[in-house]
Amino acid sequence: MINRGSQHCCRFWNLGSLWFFPIEVYIRRLQRIRSAVVRLLDRAPKTVIIIRTANPKAFDWFSVQCDKVLRAIFKGLNVHLIDAWEMVLAHHLPNSLHPQPPIIKNMMDVLFSYTCPQKGG
Repeated sequence: MINRGSQHCCRFWNLGSLWFFPIEVYIRRLQRIRSAVVRLLDRAPKTVIIIRTANPKAFDWFSVQCDKVLRAIFKGLNVHLIDAWEMVLAHHLPNSLHPQPPIIKNMMDVLFSYTCPQKGG
């Protein structure tokens, strides 16, 4: 949780470790996170929720399925997605399990665009 003065920001980043379990485990975890996000937004509606999507793995078919599940579960909620999948594929660096530093910097820039107020704004 990042304190932004009178507002707060919550980010979910590391769901990839659940990919080695059956899809049902991943879905249940996302449903619990969604329930927590709904409760948080009921208590503090100005909270900024940021979820980082998965980046491509060697087993892309399963990665795509998990990405679709994540997007479906959080659809309609006031959350922001950092689309790591597209950022990795669009970059000229080779695809690997862990994104290279320039890609991580791009992800952090997107994160900060949601969490840091603009100068003079």
